[in-house]
Amino acid sequence: MKRFNTKQSLLVLFMGTVAGIMVLAGLAGIRVIRLGRANSALHISAGEPAGSEIRLPSDAVPPFEIFPEEEALEPEWESLPKVPPRKRPPHIAIIIDDLGYDRQRAQAFIDLGFPLTFSLLPHSPFERTIAETAAATHNEVMLHIPMEPVEYPRMDPGPGALLVDMTPENFVRQLVEDLETLPNVKGVNNHMGSALTSDYDKMIMLFTVLKERGLFFVDSRTTSKSAAGQAARAIGLDFTRRDVFLDHVPQAKSIEKQLDRLLAYARRHGTAVGIAHPNRVTYRVLRDRLPGLAEQAVLVPVSRIVYARQAEANGLEMPAPAVPPPSLDPKSHPAP
Repeated sequence: MKRFNTKQSLLVLFMGTVAGIMVLAGLAGIRVIRLGRANSALHISAGEPAGSEIRLPSDAVPPFEIFPEEEALEPEWESLPKVPPRKRPPHIAIIIDDLGYDRQRAQAFIDLGFPLTFSLLPHSPFERTIAETAAATHNEVMLHIPMEPVEYPRMDPGPGALLVDMTPENFVRQLVEDLETLPNVKGVNNHMGSALTSDYDKMIMLFTVLKERGLFFVDSRTTSKSAAGQAARAIGLDFTRRDVFLDHVPQAKSIEKQLDRLLAYARRHGTAVGIAHPNRVTYRVLRDRLPGLAEQAVLVPVSRIVYARQAEANGLEMPAPAVPPPSLDPKSHPAP
């Protein structure tokens, strides 16, 4: 039987060690590639400081605003009866929801230079910073209160959520804690909430507190079963509902179509409220389309439409002064 000398034994040992290292390196590389693919939605773009923000999968289907699948499609406004032309140009409000976790993304929307309404999640890390920046540039700020969806607990509405099974004491305590995170807002809209907004008693409880504080409510309308309108009328709360979700399908062509529908609704009814989210694709579409939209309609804070609709419901007509479009070149705004 042939025996290995010491040099041969060391050579075999060395080659075996090298082969083992190469196998481990290959496995590690495969794992890195898989993790990279799995986390592609959380990728930080070039020029963004690593670790400076809490990243959300903003280019995926919006992780926050959800509603029952059968209600995901908007009704076709084109099938509604024609309304005589209005004496004044249509007024449009666009709410940007789900803000508070990414300062750069919020700043990009602020820098568009058009009057938008920014709705911030309570207890989010950059809630107050973004609110102060938006208010300083004459944009309206709202609180985007998390509420229980029908998919709960599979879908978590996040910190500060109002839940259907809360006792009245816990419900009011949580609501007040949420409101105190941004005490200077004019109004509130719901984050998720397809279950809670369908609960008339809970909405009465919610609206009683809002009315005491002089706040209005915009129903994000995440379900057709919402009892918010009925409860608002019972309480006498300043109230309206969104008319069009702009980016529930986060694709450029779909968002452009929804903007067209928002303008068509405003022309037909005088006013329109749209809701969008801080997705990159939404930013790019708004950057390109807002200058043209501002030539066909007056862009206003959502409170202007809330009070105008309330006045119209009472047989009054509130003048809404035009907000001139800014002299900004939209091409000067790089994509975030």
